[in-house]
Amino acid sequence: MIEERQILNFWPPKLDGDAISDKRRYMIITKDNEKIEMINISKMDGKNVKQLLKDYNIELKDYYPFKLPSFAKTNTLYTIEYFPELENFISFGGKKLNEEDFNNIILAREEYVNKTGNNKIINF
Repeated sequence: MIEERQILNFWPPKLDGDAISDKRRYMIITKDNEKIEMINISKMDGKNVKQLLKDYNIELKDYYPFKLPSFAKTNTLYTIEYFPELENFISFGGKKLNEEDFNNIILAREEYVNKTGNNKIINF
């Protein structure tokens, strides 16, 4: 069963208008019977400093269940209509991101939207 703070790992149909070839990790922010809201989580490895220092990126303090240091991209909220097959894409055996980092991500997203007025949402 998909729950808040779990991670989905799948190939979304598009990302900011471009097709992508790699699986992406999305942390579940909210889920109801019809829709899931998610934030993209990315590993820090291989990213340049300029990319990591963007004001909407938030580094995870305790990146468990990820194996490498990671960050959340809070500038975009992703939504997808819930369908049962999404359960097959739950990563890390259903382990969840810790509550402190989850709350920090939610707060950072709210602050980013309030500061910039940019409430970017991509529907898959």
